[in-house]
Amino acid sequence: MIFKFKKFMLLLICVILAITTCAPSTTAKAGNTFDNLSMEWGQKNSGTVDKRIDRYSYNFSLQKSGRLTINYWCDNENDTVNNTTSWFYVFDTVRNKMASFRMNKGNHSAYVDLVAGDYYLDVVGSQYGVTINFNFTPKFSPANETIAENTSNQNNYFEKASSYSLGKSFRGQIAKNDKVDIYKFRITKNSFVNITLDNRVPDMAFAITDTKELFDYHRDNVSVGKKTYRFYASKGDYYLTLKSESGTGTYAFKITTPDVPQPRVTAIRNSAKGTIRFTWTKKSDILGYKLQVSSKSNFSRGYTRTITLNSPKITSRTEKKLKKGKVYYVRVSTFSADQNGGLHFSKWSKTVKVRVRK
Repeated sequence: MIFKFKKFMLLLICVILAITTCAPSTTAKAGNTFDNLSMEWGQKNSGTVDKRIDRYSYNFSLQKSGRLTINYWCDNENDTVNNTTSWFYVFDTVRNKMASFRMNKGNHSAYVDLVAGDYYLDVVGSQYGVTINFNFTPKFSPANETIAENTSNQNNYFEKASSYSLGKSFRGQIAKNDKVDIYKFRITKNSFVNITLDNRVPDMAFAITDTKELFDYHRDNVSVGKKTYRFYASKGDYYLTLKSESGTGTYAFKITTPDVPQPRVTAIRNSAKGTIRFTWTKKSDILGYKLQVSSKSNFSRGYTRTITLNSPKITSRTEKKLKKGKVYYVRVSTFSADQNGGLHFSKWSKTVKVRVRK
């Protein structure tokens, strides 16, 4: 009985071996993968890919936020119909795609703006097995941000807004992985506010809001270039938000709270009988001037006349029908308007007097 059982087991083993030996083999054809390659700035890297799963993966780190530029060459015919195109991909450390560049035949350049951090640059072949030779040279240009940002520390929310002091020039960057920058600042008196923005970001928008959500001054579709925006605001704490949904690049800004420009009387004379003529300095960024002529130095009693000139171009005035031998006093101020149409006046100029001699 034992002999029959052993004979049966021996026969079963032989059958299994025969089936295993005669069965056709299936071996997966793997592509070439080069991981953890180092990438040196300004140094040329080269290789060949001919399958979609062929991949070169380069590690690189940005110590500062800025622009990664890839100057590359390849001999790809770029047959988009048959999908024979190869690609450059930029990923963060958890493989979120930051950018992708189609590799076109010849010499080309592509870029992506990124915050400081660790990244991968992958070169991936065509899925149809077209052999493509390539080389590329990476370059980096820092954004020179005033407030340094990285992948784990960004001022994208009011709670994490960067502190800004009026009168300072700040520089920042809108990046592929940092679409919003927020700054917090304080206005110490009711005044006009100038924000000068030197913008290099397409599709830029900005907004200035107060912490009580009662004030909102904003501009959309801000053009590339340098421009000053002006509005009136009350004393308090404010946020400046800069953002772009599609564009990236650098920007610089400066916020000031200038007084309404104060003029100065430059000349006054007795020009004709019962007449005085006076001139004052011309000021920009205003709507016009307010003048006062009075027989009293405090402009409160006697002959006092107030004149409003709704033009910033007028810089002289002739006052008639004045009494011979009397002394008259003159002063000038400017005025401007806020976004709601409210008028705001400068301080009066220094008072100047003249005696009517004719």
